[in-house]
Amino acid sequence: MAILCRPMRPKDVGQCVEIVAGHSALVCRYGSNLSSLRSVWLSILGREAFRAYVYEDVQDSHSRIVGIGCSAIVSGDFLRKAKIPPFFWIGAELTGRIREGNSPLLSDKQVRRPTLTVA
Repeated sequence: MAILCRPMRPKDVGQCVEIVAGHSALVCRYGSNLSSLRSVWLSILGREAFRAYVYEDVQDSHSRIVGIGCSAIVSGDFLRKAKIPPFFWIGAELTGRIREGNSPLLSDKQVRRPTLTVA
């Protein structure tokens, strides 16, 4: 068994959503937002503020995705809300907000701009 990590590509998204949907704890945490996960991931892949990686088990000439990792750069307001109870599952909250057109992800320009303040 060899596990490799690489950036998620659009053709991986369907299989990655299936992994999330196959995990009972994640299904509960995502709730109704799970049905939007595919379209949301496809819409934000390639953004500066979103990075998604897949972990593949590579054996001989075959490989299969066995895990997913994502990171996001979000607004200070969203970060402050995430730190105050009641806590929420960030992945599900981001999915719902992005689906509704209320994305807390920073724009590519904002990510590239130097800043002196930390939330």
